[in-house]
Amino acid sequence: MPRVPPHQGHRLRQSAVWLVLCLVLLSSFAQPIPPAPVAIAQAPVAQQPFGLVAALANRVRADERDVAIQLLQEAGVQWQREEILWDRVQQEPGGEFVWTGDGSGFYEYDQAIGAQVAAGIKVLGLLTYNPAWFKSKNPPPEAWIDDWYAYVYATVRRYGAERGWITHWELWNEPNVRESGYESGLYEVKDFVRLLAVGHAAARAADPNARIIMGGMSGQTDTDKQFSYDWLAYMEQVGALGGWAYVDILALHPYHPAPPEGYITRFGRSVTLLDELDTLQAMMQRYGPKPVWITEFGYTTSSIAPGVSELDQALFLLRAYLLMLAHPTVETVFWYDFRNDTLPTAAYEQPVYDSRNYEFHYGLLRRAFPLDPLQPDLRKPAFIAYRTITQILAGLELAQVLLDGTAHGTYMHRYRSDTRRVDVLWRVGDTVPVVQVGCECRTARVLHWDGSLRERIVAVDGTVQVRPWDLGAPLYVVYE
Repeated sequence: MPRVPPHQGHRLRQSAVWLVLCLVLLSSFAQPIPPAPVAIAQAPVAQQPFGLVAALANRVRADERDVAIQLLQEAGVQWQREEILWDRVQQEPGGEFVWTGDGSGFYEYDQAIGAQVAAGIKVLGLLTYNPAWFKSKNPPPEAWIDDWYAYVYATVRRYGAERGWITHWELWNEPNVRESGYESGLYEVKDFVRLLAVGHAAARAADPNARIIMGGMSGQTDTDKQFSYDWLAYMEQVGALGGWAYVDILALHPYHPAPPEGYITRFGRSVTLLDELDTLQAMMQRYGPKPVWITEFGYTTSSIAPGVSELDQALFLLRAYLLMLAHPTVETVFWYDFRNDTLPTAAYEQPVYDSRNYEFHYGLLRRAFPLDPLQPDLRKPAFIAYRTITQILAGLELAQVLLDGTAHGTYMHRYRSDTRRVDVLWRVGDTVPVVQVGCECRTARVLHWDGSLRERIVAVDGTVQVRPWDLGAPLYVVYE
């Protein structure tokens, strides 16, 4: 806003300028919007939709694991994805399975999983990749498929039927990507379908109550036409080959290097995040309806593309969660990841902080040693955003989508329980609208995206008016 020279002889002119500016500002408001439910299919009841990828046994050393779990609890994490690496628990065909680590403080699956469960965190077990004796050789599945059965059976038996720690199992990870597909021995889509069939049989034999999740499909945007696949095309082929019959839940990793409401180009398609979920939902008409879990999703804060600012990471996290959980197929969303990564070869006590490496900066926490919850800058804004949304919405169900972005780029979702009601409101359009809400309340608290109080509104005739002033920053309207 231009500054008016504060000379005493110009007071009248200054007043006139301010009057004009105020009139322009007021004219930019849309007429009050009385929200009405948007016609969408009923979203599933998602009592525990807040997941996170931390892989504690593989990425957090034993001496810091208890602190990491305390931070998971602070953030309100309901599900954590634990990757149980085949090549770490079994070293030779028919050999003993070792679940207690290699003495380095890592791969202690008994301790890591048990501690999370004791802390009230549900664990999704991820089973990957091909065995230690075939690393870098990558023979076809015929050479290791029987051993895959034994690995899945032993793992699900131990942590499912025997201990009751894990009920949900994800079979493989990103089979449509060169590194974890073709270069890991899954040369054709039919090889992945066979892996699902054998894994399903092994898991159900070990624990009849096991829930099976299809290995998460990578939403990559770069095309490797020879050895990588568009996830939609890959999922279609899995369905055509009968692979959907071997899973209870579908999984996606729809990384979206744009604001959650915006368009990206993926394999020649210009799509939004919700467009792709709609396409998958349409595919279900051919191969059968399944719930969808987003087992990886995130934004990096690297200093080069596709990095975003730390504030945008926080705001995109909130809006992505809200959009995906409002889709009628999505049950649970796992943010990737818990804390910033480092080079796998770097000493644990000396992490690498390269700001240009996009893979190092997806975390809710900054990388530090030791992991100290009292460190002032440990938590990135995204951690605060995650903690706030779980504190406010945990235990509530999505009741209605009141605004879906078509009116002034404004969104409004209503969550409620028998005793509480919260509306979440944000805008991505240029106009600051006035949103009128019939609340049957006396007052409402309006909270910023980070949970701090913005204002308390007194209802007039059972109605409150809310303005989403800050572009892209969700507000929580809590009715009292």
